[in-house]
Amino acid sequence: MSSANVYRFFLSRQAIEDAIVEKLLDEVVIAATAAARGCGLALQHLPIVLSLISQMHADRAANDGRLHELVAVAAAENWPATLSYVDRIRGIVRPVIVAGQATGELRPGSPLTLTCCVLEAMDTYLNPSRIKAAAVRPSYEEMMSFCASALASEQGVRPNAADLPSRPAFSD
Repeated sequence: MSSANVYRFFLSRQAIEDAIVEKLLDEVVIAATAAARGCGLALQHLPIVLSLISQMHADRAANDGRLHELVAVAAAENWPATLSYVDRIRGIVRPVIVAGQATGELRPGSPLTLTCCVLEAMDTYLNPSRIKAAAVRPSYEEMMSFCASALASEQGVRPNAADLPSRPAFSD
């Protein structure tokens, strides 16, 4: 396809990049949404959803650095597609927290606040612009165990790191 033909569909190079980023982030949202539909306890379910998101970004970073870098730049610069993506991820995690609160498994409080706190704590593993960042940080499993403990109901049993699902490997 010629450049002239491509620009019949896109007004600029930025529009092409926006479309690519939106498509890549949509893939993550679709997979996370499907994972969130599973049943089970919130403290077993939430790590699976978050791990899937993290693993998809890490897989792209390892296997297609140019696309990962494009998504990372978009995330760092708050492109509209990435802002929408963050809202959509909140919309996936929040119902898991609401369900856990309804069963008494998770502590009471604003589901939106708890969702934002968990996603902020896990940002270094979920944000494409931070996936490859060199930093001293806890492992994904250690951070997820910390978040699960913070979310657990006072009356419920505190999760042990060994009881949480391990981070599954992502495959296409």
